[in-house]
Order: sequence, then C-alpha cells, then structure tokens
Amino acid sequence: MTAKKLTILTLALFIAAGQSALCEAALKHKPKLLQDGFVIAGSDGELSKMGDDGEWFVKFDKTIVDDKGQIRAGQLIQLLPASTLEKITLTVKSASPAGGKYLAFSIRLWGRVTQYGDKNFIFPTYFLPLAELRPQSPPPSRPAEPNINEPGDAIILPDDVLQKLRARRPVKLAQLRIGLESQEDEILNERIGFILKPKNSPYCIFKLDALGRNLEDISFRLLPCEALEKASITRPGGIARCRYKITGILTKYKGRQYLLPQRVTKVFSHDNFAR
Repeated sequence: MTAKKLTILTLALFIAAGQSALCEAALKHKPKLLQDGFVIAGSDGELSKMGDDGEWFVKFDKTIVDDKGQIRAGQLIQLLPASTLEKITLTVKSASPAGGKYLAFSIRLWGRVTQYGDKNFIFPTYFLPLAELRPQSPPPSRPAEPNINEPGDAIILPDDVLQKLRARRPVKLAQLRIGLESQEDEILNERIGFILKPKNSPYCIFKLDALGRNLEDISFRLLPCEALEKASITRPGGIARCRYKITGILTKYKGRQYLLPQRVTKVFSHDNFAR
C-alpha cells in the first residue's frame, strides 16, 4: 500500500470515528420521553398560559416516569386542545378577579401522554382545582399543601370521573355536519380521508373522503402523537394523495374540532378509485 493510499485510509477512519462520536453524543443528549399513550392518573402541578392567546402548559410538582423516559418536576409540558382544556380555561377565568392578570393555577390533572418528534404533550381528560389563583410576579411563597395532597388520604373518584372512564360512544356522521353539541369527547371510528398540511398552520388536517356523500367540508385538526408522526413519514410526495383510515378521539376547543389519532392505517385503492 502506497503512502498516499495509507494517508487517505487514515483520514477516512478518523472522519468515521468523529462522526460516530458525534452520533453517540447526540443520543446521550436526546430527551428521554414518556411513551405515547402513558396515562397520568391525578398528578399535582401548576398550570400557566404563555401570552394572552398562547398555549397552556403544566409543570408537575414531582417527576413522572415510566420504563423508558420521564417528565421532570418543574418541566413545562404543553396541554393539547381538548374539551377538558376548555373547562380548565373557564375555571381559571371565573376564579380571576375582575381586571386582574393571573397566570398560575394549581391543579390535579388526569390525562394521556402523546409523543411527537422530540417532545411530549398531554391530552387532558379531567382536572381538580387545588388552590386559589396566584399572580405570576412577584412570585409568592408556595402555600402549604392542602389536605387533599396528604399521602395517606384515600382518593375517591367523583361520579363524573367514573363516567369519563367508561367507553366513549362513537360519533355519528350527522353530528359531524353540524359540529359536536356537547363538551364530551367522542370516538371517530375508522373513517377514511386525507392528511393535509396547510401552509402557516401548526396542525395537520384530516379531511374526510366524501365517496359520494355530502361530507366535503368536514375536516379536523390532528393533534400531535406517535400515530400521526408515523403516518406523516409514509406520506408520498408529488401531487398524488394517499387515503388513510383513522380511529381517534374527537374533541372540541374554542369552537374548533380536533382529532387525537389512536390508529392510522394507509388505505390502498388498487386504482379502483380516482385520486
């Protein structure tokens, strides 16, 4: 082997070793997320809102862990749009004094963890207010823990919580045309449509495939989760559109309908339907 070839081989090995070290360092610093679908069953934390029209976040008092990842105590986690979040915002608003600006609120939260990209989100399903609203600035001293937080206390679920734990009923197509009337979540069961990504929108859109029915204008904002992320990876490029069959939780927030996918499968038409 000539000296020139030996030098090139040495450089190639050096570059490969450097790239391997960088990849290993990136994996070490990659956040360890909670698994998609992990259930938070009544954890205490502080709710906050970022800006007048911004998103809502929660930071828990204690670290939440599963067998793969964690949400650290004090870490801000975004709450996804949901009917429960609307109830939370109404509770915060009703407890705020007239003209006062309050951005912190202690709650006990139930919800479902989702994973999208390198972030965890929480789809809230129920909450209990634990303390009065507190002003964001100056930061007050933390109040004594209420009796409800005593570790020896037995937690008895209210009747409305037990009702939420029962199976959700499927939504009917007639309801989709007029929008959801109630504030309770429904199940959208194996509906076929297209996943679209509008410009300047943080949400993908699921638009129902009419297939001859009067459903052309029915669409939902898709909430970030693992099922959606996997579906987005398989989306074809170009002008061809791929159909997907989605089952998920249908909810409503500030007059808009959102869908949290539970299962997303690609539908192959085998050229039997026009694209």
